[in-house]
Amino acid sequence: MNPQEDVTPLSYKWTRSFDHEWPVALVSLFSFENMGARAMYSFLKQADYDARLVFLKEYANNRFDMPTEHERRLFIDLLNEQKVKLVGLSVRSPYFPFARDITEQIKKELGIPVVWGGTAATITSDLCVKAGADYVVCGEGEESFTELVSALATGAPTDKIANVWHMGPNGPVGNPVRPLISNLDGLPIPDLEDENKYYIENQKIESEDPYKYEVCYGVTTSRGCPFKCTYCTNSALHGIYAGRGVPFVRQRSVSNVIQELKLVKEKLPNVTTLSFGDEVFACKLSWLKEFSPEYKKEIGFPFDCAIDPRVITDEKIRLLKECGAGDVGMGIQCGSEKMRLELFERNTPDDKILDAANIINKHGLMGRYDIIADNPFETTEDKRATVDLLLKLPLPWILNLYSLNFFPRTKLAEIALEKGLITEDEISGNSERCLHQFMVSFDYERSNEDKAWYALYTLTSKSFVPKALTRWLSNRAFFMRHPKPLIMFARLASLLRLGVDGVRLFYEGRIDLKYALRFARSISSINR
Repeated sequence: MNPQEDVTPLSYKWTRSFDHEWPVALVSLFSFENMGARAMYSFLKQADYDARLVFLKEYANNRFDMPTEHERRLFIDLLNEQKVKLVGLSVRSPYFPFARDITEQIKKELGIPVVWGGTAATITSDLCVKAGADYVVCGEGEESFTELVSALATGAPTDKIANVWHMGPNGPVGNPVRPLISNLDGLPIPDLEDENKYYIENQKIESEDPYKYEVCYGVTTSRGCPFKCTYCTNSALHGIYAGRGVPFVRQRSVSNVIQELKLVKEKLPNVTTLSFGDEVFACKLSWLKEFSPEYKKEIGFPFDCAIDPRVITDEKIRLLKECGAGDVGMGIQCGSEKMRLELFERNTPDDKILDAANIINKHGLMGRYDIIADNPFETTEDKRATVDLLLKLPLPWILNLYSLNFFPRTKLAEIALEKGLITEDEISGNSERCLHQFMVSFDYERSNEDKAWYALYTLTSKSFVPKALTRWLSNRAFFMRHPKPLIMFARLASLLRLGVDGVRLFYEGRIDLKYALRFARSISSINR
């Protein structure tokens, strides 16, 4: 694999051709990590554009505090003081209402155009234009957004730029999507300097990169997901890029990833652990064989990653353990095999899931297993099957209990709409439910039976709760009608597990006091 320095940077094709000042602000909503906004900023900077990167608020689990009036004023005043000519918002569907409001405020007070990008812009480009965005960049935005900035800065036409949508005389108009970027090594390493970066949180604005205080650094080694699970936005993205000539999943070279992580060690001294944000980490065994010894030799930080039971092998997990993996995330989603195979379109029968969990456990890694709750397709028997399957997993492991949120134009959302199980008002972007129930919390309004089942789910991951007791509780009809005692038991068990795990992670340097305090206000959603 070629090292980064042997690859011609893609940005060189788009180097700034004008010499007058034309500042651009890229804005991340509710995420200091936002890898998409950071990638776009680094690309613009490498191409010699005058860019700023603004982080407007941070989230913690189910806590998405909207900016106060004072924080919005700080944001608008910053754009004005920096003489920004164009604002690019990174938008996900749950943030749609706020993105619409802040776009209106920017245009009203500053009179400058606003561009939307991100997953919401890609999947619902037409709706974003109707919501007030002057332009929408769908798909991978490095080339398209840079071309749009250049056109606006020089007065060139913007109506033919690939990936870009705008409002035409008869409604939203979009151009064809560009092929995906084939060689990820041609993209710049994320910029880690403080210059031209700002974050707004806790009623104040700071002029620096908020990442400099974090103990955990997020990194991706690939783009795209090999699977098309019906509930995931990837099911819609696969359809957009089908037949475009570039594989949907693309991998950075090992040397390119190591180069970024060496820079992290140099520039971010607080970082002691990494989180790999790939949809599925290390799909190819050959890549992992090269990565594992290099990472262990050059970096050595403990890390977590997500992997899929469809690609787990004994050798892969062994290599992950050898180079420093601690937690390994894996989606189970539902205990009903029929639900997984037919509705979610996940080819993961029970034996494949249990084999994968046993391999993870055999090599001494902590499994972090995902379950989806609040699924209107599920029956009582499906929920019982989930308890039964979870009780078969080898302990110890951690539970991630997510609430099913219907993302626009995903296959599952279309099925649920067709069957009348949900309305358009319940689609993410129309509903703010995802902001309050991304992960299941004990205090959210739902049926007594569902509360009981989800409390039982949380008990299955606790080594100190006998499996026989959990099975006995699951067969008591009383708790399905009166779940409060079960919820109290589950809450206490979760808090005890959280405390023990918190001490472990703090001792290992994987969290710090600031991280713990940020999540403390949303503690009811932590089920572990």
